[in-house]
Amino acid sequence: MASVKMPQHLIPLSYFLIDTGSPYTFISQSECEMMRINLNNCKTFERMDIARSQVELKDLGTATFNFHVGNDTLASFSYKALGGSSRSAGYYPSILGRDFLEEFNLGISRRRNDGHRYLEFETEGSKGISVRRF
Repeated sequence: MASVKMPQHLIPLSYFLIDTGSPYTFISQSECEMMRINLNNCKTFERMDIARSQVELKDLGTATFNFHVGNDTLASFSYKALGGSSRSAGYYPSILGRDFLEEFNLGISRRRNDGHRYLEFETEGSKGISVRRF
């Protein structure tokens, strides 16, 4: 599980879709609406296509991305927050993109003994913590 904390806003995000083809990490429009962030008041950072629809990525400033297992926070990363805004894309998930993975040297691995995939990162005194199998 992951959560994103911004000044005056905190929302748990059950899932980020890990998309190594996406150049950007961003919070979905529905998650931004739940955090009561008005994307119309934010500066457009970039435009990209998602599910054959144009999505504007809005600059939300800096946020803290926390990764959790149960009530334990395994890691926190301070990073730029982008919000996706679209009138026609319908539902799309929050995306953990290539930019975030590369910035914090995160990887996706597959362990032979159980066949599941894991998001892995280094933490103080520990390497290869599994955040979520998928």
